Amino acid sequence: MPFQHPVLYGQSIAENPQNKMMNILHYMNKVLADTGYLARTEAITVADLAAYATVSTISATEVVDLGSYDHLETWRRNCMRTIPNYEKANGNGIGRVVRFYKEQAKHATDRE
Repeated sequence: MPFQHPVLYGQSIAENPQNKMMNILHYMNKVLADTGYLARTEAITVADLAAYATVSTISATEVVDLGSYDHLETWRRNCMRTIPNYEKANGNGIGRVVRFYKEQAKHATDRE
């Protein structure tokens, strides 16, 4: 979870000079405006599946509000509906990741 790492140690996203996540999200949002899929196809591809795990983690941990990325947020919701066995493949695990992340972030804050 490279994007969540700074938050675990009390840094904000803006304070992390190595973080290019915002640029990547902006680019993804722009690409998704064409067809709604990352490979600019008419259907979901492995590119969408690969990127979805990271984007869903970003969304679930609330590191970035994806609401300002309208095409990305639409794509994320669409992937949730169309990925076969979504709950089994990602939905159940994301809850554990979020609980772990929030616990670690709390400990990092308590150490300050």
